[in-house]
Amino acid sequence: MHGRMAALTAAQHKLYLHGRVFPRDTSYNLAFAFRMPGGIDAVQLRRAVEGFLNTNIAFNTVFTEHDGEVKAVYDSDLRYEVPLIRYEGDAAELVQERMSRLAHRQIPADRWPLYEYAVVCDEHATYLTILMSHLICDAFSFYRVGHEIGRLYEDPSAQPAGADMSPLDFPDQPHPAPEALEFFRSMLSGLPTLSLEHLESSRNDEEILEGSHAWLPLDNELNGAIDKTVG
Repeated sequence: MHGRMAALTAAQHKLYLHGRVFPRDTSYNLAFAFRMPGGIDAVQLRRAVEGFLNTNIAFNTVFTEHDGEVKAVYDSDLRYEVPLIRYEGDAAELVQERMSRLAHRQIPADRWPLYEYAVVCDEHATYLTILMSHLICDAFSFYRVGHEIGRLYEDPSAQPAGADMSPLDFPDQPHPAPEALEFFRSMLSGLPTLSLEHLESSRNDEEILEGSHAWLPLDNELNGAIDKTVG
């Protein structure tokens, strides 16, 4: 694979190492299905999804090792073809079962694509099914995907917002936008605490969180990579 090569962000590095230590853990998979009843042009929807994916740097990324360092490799020449699946009758249960299987599927960091999209149609509705690795999409971006694809569906001539940006393009000391401050103020102002009650309740008399310990065998390479992260 060729293309722009860059160092991982701190968050990407930690997620990558987590995948190395726990290769069967799928807890960082992001899976979702949008159900859209009636009136949806499935071919146009697929075109909008492909336009969104194939012009977005994040979705043309894999993580591979070069000279002993893990790099994020962006390749703008990659093209993802969204499958269009048609069923007779009601496919709701089939879609649910499919997404359940996908959510527990391992997504290797070094193999493109780190996601799977599909458009599914039955006699009652159209579904957009999405599976993505957390390595290429954070939770906030994940929930913006539907809005962005909907905008491209309504206006095929529109350009995907932020498609040409990667995490490394963001400034080290960004200035908070008033809209962002207002958003988080509205979301957090009513909370009595930012702590998770079910975790805080497990603290002992010395205010120490108690839990279980697991011993993991690590080779020298992986042990050194983890040391660099926490050092």
